[in-house]
Amino acid sequence: MTTSLEQFFFDQVHKANGFLVDAGCEETDEQSEWQISVEYENELIRVRHTFGDRDSLFNTIIRLKEEENREYGLWEFLDAMGKRTEKKITDNLISDEGALFAVIQNSADHLKENLDLIIHHDEKVLVSMDSARDKVRKAWEAKWK
Repeated sequence: MTTSLEQFFFDQVHKANGFLVDAGCEETDEQSEWQISVEYENELIRVRHTFGDRDSLFNTIIRLKEEENREYGLWEFLDAMGKRTEKKITDNLISDEGALFAVIQNSADHLKENLDLIIHHDEKVLVSMDSARDKVRKAWEAKWK
């Protein structure tokens, strides 16, 4: 059963991301026990907006078709491209419609503005994201192993 906040998520993601449908992406919705998502996919890219996962986490996840086995957060792409934003594009512990609306809209705005750069990225962007992930993983391992 969908809660009002979950229905709000679906409604706002569909509204804010119409540009992806206009770009030829097919839209699908999913709902599981822990998470709900709206996914957009065409021959170049798959974009998945998720909400839930025990911590009321919103995230935008991108998989480029040429990198079929690798996914990155929108925030990772923006950081790697030097386009970090002050506005939240991912967040957790979202408990009300106002906060959810803001993060959905900010994410869609940044995705729309940078979609072409993401699809036609320089290989250095992927190297930068992988390097940042490796650095975090090594720090975690040094602390906990």
